[in-house]
Amino acid sequence: MVATRERPTPTEKEPQPKRRRTGWIVAAVGALAALVVVGIVLAGGSSDDEGQAAEAPVAVDATTVVEQYAEHARNGDTAAIVAMWGPIEMGEFDRGVMEWRIGMGYEPELTECEVLRSAGSSSTVECTVTDAGSGFAMLFGEPIVGVLTADVTTDGQIYIQSNPPPTELRPQLVGFQDWLEENRPEAAEIILGDGWIGLELSREAGELSLSLLPEYQSHLATEAGDTPEGIMARFVAAVQEIDPELYTDLSYVPFSEDADGLEFLRWQAALGLDPQFSDCQGNASNVSCMVTASEEYFFATLANQEITSRVAASIVDNELDVYSWPPTAEISREETAFRNWIRDHHPDDEIRMFGAVLGLYMFGTESGELHMQYLDEYLAYRAEVDETP
Repeated sequence: MVATRERPTPTEKEPQPKRRRTGWIVAAVGALAALVVVGIVLAGGSSDDEGQAAEAPVAVDATTVVEQYAEHARNGDTAAIVAMWGPIEMGEFDRGVMEWRIGMGYEPELTECEVLRSAGSSSTVECTVTDAGSGFAMLFGEPIVGVLTADVTTDGQIYIQSNPPPTELRPQLVGFQDWLEENRPEAAEIILGDGWIGLELSREAGELSLSLLPEYQSHLATEAGDTPEGIMARFVAAVQEIDPELYTDLSYVPFSEDADGLEFLRWQAALGLDPQFSDCQGNASNVSCMVTASEEYFFATLANQEITSRVAASIVDNELDVYSWPPTAEISREETAFRNWIRDHHPDDEIRMFGAVLGLYMFGTESGELHMQYLDEYLAYRAEVDETP
């Protein structure tokens, strides 16, 4: 999103009983977070029919072993993972967790793998693991980044020490599950099941969850109020209505990569934007929508009229990247008059609210909140001036 601190604005069924939530949800989502043994056998000895001495096993590269596990997960190949599992047979719970994560579109990408320790027949490997494509990332609106740590033996066995989910994931999942029970009770029966962890660990449950997440995101966008994430979720939901199949996996550029856009939307949120998007048009590479601010929007209050504009974005790697969100003539006019009043009545706050350059905007939460703080006083001043003969 193109936006800076000091430049023009760029741009039902009957209710079902609640299931008990437990900390086991986190354990399940961790998917192999604390298994004692994950024996992935990649190489070993062999003997011929005449009982000759076994050939010495060929040592494998420790990081290669970990990366092969991640590749099978990305491919959704549980059978391959089970075939590599040893020397202890994969248990029903562990396989269920893996099936569920794969159903949710788990796509782990490993980077920065480093051998922390090598001693005797094993090495400890630590990798940064990024999951950008799954339903978990959809719940957060951005890729999930964590750390995977594993012990790998020279004959190709891997022991996962740690692969935890982010701590914020449990409340996200609980919110999704509550929404399921209230709005999709039939799906809730499949996804939540009747097990002791409050979650059905199967690929079917994961796939069904993934298919319902866009609808849940739309619900969150409507209920989100004014937050940068809520604003962009509404934009995504409006664009998806153009062509649900074309934009089925659409998201937006993470705010970690768009600091200017984040400050711009924080400013708008603090001003009470609470936008509604409509009349969306576009194709696979570009889209635009009309955006209408709420009646309580700062500039709508000052102008005493509805404020609408058109926001445009490019689509790169299935992410919306806003490049145009221009101010209307009403916004420009009202902001100039308001700044003149602030300079006369609250000069110490002028720079904090507008920046050092005339005619430009200062984005961010503080600026927006100060605008709203002085709104009533400014309206009273204008009313007094209007009544002056």
